[in-house]
Amino acid sequence: MTPGFSRFRPFSNPESPPSGRPEGSKTPEEAAGARRKIRELASRSLFENQKLNYLIVGGLNTAFGYVSSFLMYYTLYRFLHIVAIGVLSTVVNITFSFCSYKIMVFRTKGDWLKEYLRCYAVYFLGSVVSITGVWLSVDFLKLPFWLAQGLVMGAVIISSYVGHSRFTFKRKKAPDNP
Repeated sequence: MTPGFSRFRPFSNPESPPSGRPEGSKTPEEAAGARRKIRELASRSLFENQKLNYLIVGGLNTAFGYVSSFLMYYTLYRFLHIVAIGVLSTVVNITFSFCSYKIMVFRTKGDWLKEYLRCYAVYFLGSVVSITGVWLSVDFLKLPFWLAQGLVMGAVIISSYVGHSRFTFKRKKAPDNP
């Protein structure tokens, strides 16, 4: 041992309790338990509140739909009519939305194809309004595509939640057992 350094312990407090931990600190097990509890509370508040989760995932879906529609339009407008681009964009965006809602919001174990087709039924009216609204806004009102798409997109959010929660991902009620 080097003379003069036998008592030197970096990062130690001479007033620390005999355990070697600073006063008020937690054991590794206590800290892990606290982290687990925080994760549990965070996941419960985010993932058990269906409406909040729908808004978060809906925001992701909206951003995806907006960007993918924008990219498809500016990539394909020289080759396809705006209505054809709208239909193609709608298929891609509904598929993305269906998967994200099924997995992250409603978490149903049901038949994927049946729910996917129901999802189209919910989005059908909104898609017709969306495609028509964007087309009329761009071709007749001369609005830029990005503005028309953004204005029309907002109308579908509330009606789609109602449709998805009550139809697309509707859970069967358990039979009453007397």
